[in-house]
Amino acid sequence: LKLWFVIRSYGVSGLQEYIRNHCRLAKLFEQLVREDHKFKVMNDVKVGLVCFRLIGSNSLNQKLLSTINASGRLHMVPANMNDKFVIRFCVCAQNATDEDIGTAWKIIQEIAETVLKMHQDDEKEDEEKEKYDQIQTILEKKSTKSLQHKRSFFVRMVSDPKLYNPHIVKARSFFM
Repeated sequence: LKLWFVIRSYGVSGLQEYIRNHCRLAKLFEQLVREDHKFKVMNDVKVGLVCFRLIGSNSLNQKLLSTINASGRLHMVPANMNDKFVIRFCVCAQNATDEDIGTAWKIIQEIAETVLKMHQDDEKEDEEKEKYDQIQTILEKKSTKSLQHKRSFFVRMVSDPKLYNPHIVKARSFFM
């Protein structure tokens, strides 16, 4: 019934033109993604759907998608392809134009730059934390060795006090 209304509204040739335009816009978006070395197209674009990802980890791409959607300027959905997190861009606006695709791509690039900067800062923090943890481990080992040495010394001193206290040795020889 819905299809009947769509064909009645657009006509067959109008519907064909509408679909061809959306396929053309998807190809335009695909071209924009392929031109940017930070991104990778993940599907063979045949209709109005382009699956792409930022080159990097799955968590980086999840962060990118959540930031894009949180901005309220665009809305995209996730998918998994061969254990890779991908972002799905679908041309579905009725009156979409080349300018709309260009604007969407600029928004994605802008947000990707922000996410990459945050990711690099997080990596630096992780490296600093790792160095701090290594230093803490070394200090703990040193402290443990020092404590073991002190305990060992104390045990030896209690078991044979004359070895560590010269006054006891002198006093003992005086009485003998």
